Amino acid sequence: MSSSRKIRINKFLVEAGVAASRRQAEELLETAKCKIKNAKFGNVPADKIRGYQVDPDEDKVYVNGRLVRWQEREKIYLMMNKPVGYVCTRQDPHAKKTVYDLLPSKYRGTGLFTVGRLDKDSEGLLLLTNDGDWANHLMHPRYQSEKEYLVWTKRQLSLQHLGDLKAGVKIDGKTLRMKGIKLHDQSDNIYQIILTEGHKRQIRVMIEHVGNEVVRLQRFREDQYRLGDLPPGQVREIKI
Repeated sequence: MSSSRKIRINKFLVEAGVAASRRQAEELLETAKCKIKNAKFGNVPADKIRGYQVDPDEDKVYVNGRLVRWQEREKIYLMMNKPVGYVCTRQDPHAKKTVYDLLPSKYRGTGLFTVGRLDKDSEGLLLLTNDGDWANHLMHPRYQSEKEYLVWTKRQLSLQHLGDLKAGVKIDGKTLRMKGIKLHDQSDNIYQIILTEGHKRQIRVMIEHVGNEVVRLQRFREDQYRLGDLPPGQVREIKI
């Protein structure tokens, strides 16, 4: 019997673990050779694939000639306290340590991916899931999901710099802003920063732009989820 559930091709690729997000799936559809063969009417025309609704019982999906294996998975939601020195990607051939190495064995092979990233030199709260819809809600700019950090700088920031960082600084043609920034601990130059954007290494780049340097960066909140007392390198399931 044919499944009554049809899944848009980009979501299908995420749930199958081929892509980490729907955005990445769209990029994959642009750059990779994707073919869909339906049991009843044969090959789906190439110009119809982008918006195609996949029926897992009737369709076979191939990416770069390889059959994509799909099965409906139990949705998993995790928070991790990421230590310094680990990267958030599986594809970096130069990375010796990835956050996936920290996952307990029961989570291997479940299609987990990170909800956004923390760079190698940053630490703190990292969310992981295999639910593309949940991840998209947290990452997409339209939802303005807040991410909150403690940031140690080399020198104290002036009031002018604080104002500039909140108002926005133009870097490589883009205006980057902090939703909030305030001094957390004057003796150690620690600042509490809130972002609703997700540009690569955004805080480090912005601090460097005003002539300072980030010494340490820790994320402790993303949306409603807080790091709390979770030890470094450990994970905890989130109830949604």
